[in-house]
Amino acid sequence: MLKIVYRTSMSGPAGTTKPGDVADVDDEEAARLFEAGFADPFREEPEKEKAVRKPAPEKAAKG
Repeated sequence: MLKIVYRTSMSGPAGTTKPGDVADVDDEEAARLFEAGFADPFREEPEKEKAVRKPAPEKAAKG
């Protein structure tokens, strides 16, 4: 079994897919989809760090 990511929309008896969907398929089906240009091997990317804004320093109250 290989994990793939679809490049195109597909529909059939097994269901529907849209670009970006990830699925596990057998090696033969994966090879067919790769050759036709319908899918690419799934490559897990490391999770990117999200930017977090630091809270603004509190200002002293005038008084």
